[in-house]
Amino acid sequence: MHQEDPYGGCQHTCLVVSLKSGNKPTPALWVTVHTDIQDRIQRLLDRLDASFLERQGQTRLALLSLLSGHHMLMLGPPGTAKSLLARAVCRCIDGGRYFEYLLSRFTHPDELFGPVSIPGLKAEDYRRLTTGYLPDAHVAFLDEVFKANSAILNSLLTLINERIFHHGTHRDPVPLLALLGASNEPPDEGSLAALYDRFLVRVAVRPLAGPDSFLAVSLGEVEPFEPLDADRLTLEDVAVVRQESRKVTASAAVRQTLLRLRAALLAEDITASDRRWRWAMELVKVSALTSGRYALEAVDLLLLQYCFGTPFETDARVQRVVCREILTTVHPVFDLQSLRDAEAQLSQPLGPEASLSTARAQRLSLVDMVLARAEQLEQGVDMRRSDFLRRASASVWIHEIPPEVFTAMLVARSAARDLCLPLAARLKAYRPKLVSFQPVNSLFDTFSLEDQLRSIFSSSDDPAQAPVAWVTAGSREAGLMPDGRLRGGIARPVGVLNVPLDEDLLLQVRQRRDWRRVARSVLAERAALPESVVSVLIAMLGHYRRAVSAEGFPLPDPAETEGGG
Repeated sequence: MHQEDPYGGCQHTCLVVSLKSGNKPTPALWVTVHTDIQDRIQRLLDRLDASFLERQGQTRLALLSLLSGHHMLMLGPPGTAKSLLARAVCRCIDGGRYFEYLLSRFTHPDELFGPVSIPGLKAEDYRRLTTGYLPDAHVAFLDEVFKANSAILNSLLTLINERIFHHGTHRDPVPLLALLGASNEPPDEGSLAALYDRFLVRVAVRPLAGPDSFLAVSLGEVEPFEPLDADRLTLEDVAVVRQESRKVTASAAVRQTLLRLRAALLAEDITASDRRWRWAMELVKVSALTSGRYALEAVDLLLLQYCFGTPFETDARVQRVVCREILTTVHPVFDLQSLRDAEAQLSQPLGPEASLSTARAQRLSLVDMVLARAEQLEQGVDMRRSDFLRRASASVWIHEIPPEVFTAMLVARSAARDLCLPLAARLKAYRPKLVSFQPVNSLFDTFSLEDQLRSIFSSSDDPAQAPVAWVTAGSREAGLMPDGRLRGGIARPVGVLNVPLDEDLLLQVRQRRDWRRVARSVLAERAALPESVVSVLIAMLGHYRRAVSAEGFPLPDPAETEGGG
């Protein structure tokens, strides 16, 4: 009995021991019992680590593959404990049957699947006696797996993918939890591509590198793997884990990371079928569940580096891509970009129709936001880094953090500091200038300084002159003299025309090249002024524009470029 999976797999009933209708564990039940399973997994891994030096990654991936129902391929030279590791993983399962075989071009199907039943042949019923052979195993190890000949290959593919063994007219479900394969190198024949694709996890197994590990192994000082009976996982435990892992969910952030990761792998010409992605996510869901969570997190996705590409050839590229995309949750690239965008927005001149009060309020709000974010960003990078490392250490399957992660974290912190400290200094200096910017006050102050009046107009006051109009702006007022000056401290003559000015007009005069046209248009709307008065007003505004050097709305000081002073 089995249920076909649309992605090429098979959900078989041989493991569903206690999960029939009405007896499925709920999340609350799993939360209650998961600590026991998780603790046993951790103790098993600790014992495996003690017996398999420098094999922490391989032992974890093998046990995780077994729990998730997927197969693992180990690529490496002979004598690197591949078969020993497979036997040890099988011993982690209470009641699990183990099958091991070294394949060659001359391996006969009988050696793998069992002999043909002679009584069956006599009864015209072709079938094999599978007890003690591959179709009867819970965990199997096939060394030199790619040397399987064509007589074996088709049956092997169906068995490991669908968990169905075809012999004669019989289609028997098999109890296989996981197949561990080994080879010195990846297959180079197209006929073996289908078999190679069936191995979700592909991992390199290299000779021992550390001197202590080498001495311990070569001198026989490593204890053999002996799991305690109380720590071993039952077939029911495996079934519960698989059933519950289907309830693990992915947040919007994780979904976006997966989309970016898929696109990045394609850009590196590393392709994967939809089925492989489905299998890979089943693996990481089991990882999350057995780490005590019903939600995937970025740290779980680190395991994807073992599900794509080929070890020894592309694993470096795959690891780089996986780490880079996952670290977008740690690296503040989007925070930094938002700060750069905000700084660029503050450095843009106002539009020609901008209102001073609105623009000032918006920019003050933006300055305060950027300052607050800049002050928090470096601390935020540290917090996200600590959170990522904490979650990684809480996972039983992540035995080490790739060096690329630490490098990216240091780069993130340095980038945050390099941007935030100078930016905060510039904006702290800019804010008072923004607050104190008052075009009306600067207009009247420009003409109130006697020395500046002389330098601008090269003339002296004539008390006999009378103002041609009276200029008012806010609480300030002054007479408009015929030579285009504003003169304060005099009485307003009776009947003189009143000309109201405001900050928005003065801002346009300061920052627009066509300020004369704008000023004439505005003045024409506000009062019926004779052309002679308008001409004097334009002259006065021109004096003002020159006095402030046509400086418009205040902007932050530009960032120093590399090599700048």
